[in-house]
Amino acid sequence: MASRDVSEKLAAGIGFSAGYLWGYDKDFLAAADLGFMYWFGTAGVFKDLRFGASLLNLGKTFTDAEVLGIKGTKADSYPGIGTLRTGIAGTFYESENLSAAFSADIAVPAVQNFIFDTGIQVKVMDFMTLSSSWEYNAQEYKEDCENLMPSFGISFKFLLNSKDSSFMKENGWQQSELTVSSAYKKMYDHINAVSGGVKLELGLKDTEAPEIQLFGNE
Repeated sequence: MASRDVSEKLAAGIGFSAGYLWGYDKDFLAAADLGFMYWFGTAGVFKDLRFGASLLNLGKTFTDAEVLGIKGTKADSYPGIGTLRTGIAGTFYESENLSAAFSADIAVPAVQNFIFDTGIQVKVMDFMTLSSSWEYNAQEYKEDCENLMPSFGISFKFLLNSKDSSFMKENGWQQSELTVSSAYKKMYDHINAVSGGVKLELGLKDTEAPEIQLFGNE
């Protein structure tokens, strides 16, 4: 995956994916994704408002393997080739101890379906994050197997200070972050999904770009 800043507000990128399926069926995937993101900045009540669009799965997807769709029949390809996805996101409230952000995106897989996703995220004192999302899938509604329940997630971030450890100091890990998260979603009848995770980030995040000097000292 690679990206480049076209201007101060516009960035474009490309990504590649590959896969191989073996077992009862054998098939492979080799595709590329193209996309861009534009930063609007502040617009109305929104801060850091940004818009993105991408064209996904350009190339060879899984076409020979037997992948069953909603109707129980074999899908022509998976994932949907030439899937268009657009989205917008931004922070609509921000104070010293509380911030809230909103996002929404639309996907049209292989021009055969329409999927709308929306979500909200609330961060409290940079310690606890609450999130929820909801999806509308036109094919699921058409086949009477829709799911109206949103998903819910929660995470806690802990700062770890190791000033007395020489090993941590030598590696620049005096201050690190530990994030514990969990999420729940009701999928379909009698099917529920629950997840949990722990992420450890050693050292502080580098938010400054490196300075590159080609010739001499200035």
